[in-house]
Amino acid sequence: MKHKNTLLLLFHLLLIGSMCSNAQSSVNTSGNTATGNSGNTTYSIGQLVYTTQTGTSGATSNGVQQPSEISIVLSMIKNEHQLKATAFPNPTIDFLKLDIKGVEFSNLKYRITDINGKTITANRITKQQTHIPMQNLTTATYFVTILKKNKNIKTFKIFKQ
Repeated sequence: MKHKNTLLLLFHLLLIGSMCSNAQSSVNTSGNTATGNSGNTTYSIGQLVYTTQTGTSGATSNGVQQPSEISIVLSMIKNEHQLKATAFPNPTIDFLKLDIKGVEFSNLKYRITDINGKTITANRITKQQTHIPMQNLTTATYFVTILKKNKNIKTFKIFKQ
């Protein structure tokens, strides 16, 4: 009888303990493990809860999909194959690097506009790699336009976190 009461008590404790435990909660539609040369990562699609860790070298958001597209929205130069322009990282947090090759820097500048077309900032491009500060901008989508003699030659869509 004593053994039976002990087992019953243990069963109730396990039942109550399992009802009070917390676990990760999410509604996932899909997921997988991506493997590469430098390691692997597990991801899920449709996760509702996420956390963000920030450090001196950047930030990462765990548990949510991040947009990672670099869009060339518009290019108006005739010899487009000569101009090689990249904007990274995208999405960005603190700064954006604009890397330009294949075109002279005279009369070259960039302009950042918001989604409504309002100019946020504009400045000259004087060297191959230009660092554009973005830390004072709010989280949104921006357009970075490269201009030569005030004519649009390339536009990128940038996501600011």
